[in-house]
Amino acid sequence: MYVRVGLARVLIARVEGQNPLRYQLPIGEKLPLHPGAGKSLAAWMPEDERDAYIDSVTPFTRISGERVGADDLRGELQRTKDEDHAVSLSERVLDVTAVSAAIHRGDQVLGALSVAGPSGDLPAADHPRVITEVRRAADAIAARCP
Repeated sequence: MYVRVGLARVLIARVEGQNPLRYQLPIGEKLPLHPGAGKSLAAWMPEDERDAYIDSVTPFTRISGERVGADDLRGELQRTKDEDHAVSLSERVLDVTAVSAAIHRGDQVLGALSVAGPSGDLPAADHPRVITEVRRAADAIAARCP
């Protein structure tokens, strides 16, 4: 689970699966908003703030080698907001797939929930099921927040 702190995201909680990733972020680690689960936070930023952020971080190259320009990132964030989830494939760590969703009430974003694992364990055929579960969990967390 991540929360937005300024123009970054911070990992505040983690639950290990049966086969934990070899690379794990420490609790409290600050990361950028544009790759991975950060997109589920950045997508809900006020438009002017989001546009300024996009202009400040683009162009960039993902760990996969994919080059991302401002229009590409703008489109990804709009899709993330419209579809209420993001799927990240080798964006920060090679061969790692993450599915994330904002924890929100209306336009107020409380945080983002992410499930990540080796891409071989999260094949594209499983994405719809994982997206549904992550979205359901994010909604359950939001319902319990004061």
